[in-house]
Amino acid sequence: MNKIDELIKHVKEADAIIVGAGSGMSNAAGMDFWYSASPLFMKHMKYFYDKYHFEGIFNGFYTRFDSKEEHWAFMLESLKMILNIPPQKPTYEYLKKLIGNKPVHFVTTNQDTLFKKFFPSDQVSEIQGSWDYYQASDTSTDQILVQIKNSIVLKRWLQSYCLKLKIIAYQLN
Repeated sequence: MNKIDELIKHVKEADAIIVGAGSGMSNAAGMDFWYSASPLFMKHMKYFYDKYHFEGIFNGFYTRFDSKEEHWAFMLESLKMILNIPPQKPTYEYLKKLIGNKPVHFVTTNQDTLFKKFFPSDQVSEIQGSWDYYQASDTSTDQILVQIKNSIVLKRWLQSYCLKLKIIAYQLN
């Protein structure tokens, strides 16, 4: 019996399923912009790649930009990519079909919110956080959370790959 047939057999026999998944799941879904200068990365980040030579948005988070305004432009483009680009491959659909109607819970280190786009949020534990929210710099409480999707609208005010700080309604330090 090959591994796929064995997996299907175990799923059919199970009363419930717990799925653990990390960055390999996003990569398998074609979301290959995190760690490389993939075509998907270059489509959205060519300006920053040409200027700063980092490959993948993860490396961009550790880049010293020439200004806070330019850093915000990078962040907004990254957030738009993370939250709005659909999976490029049907990996999550395959998983959904494999699980069927079994009771399931997903434990993921991925922060990209993709599991919550395909499965009910009460079945998903994002144990390393989520790109759905910013947290205030006061980390003594998690009561001060800001929905990131509300900040993506600031992209319309980008000029020459910069976002003037006076436009930002709240400041995150």
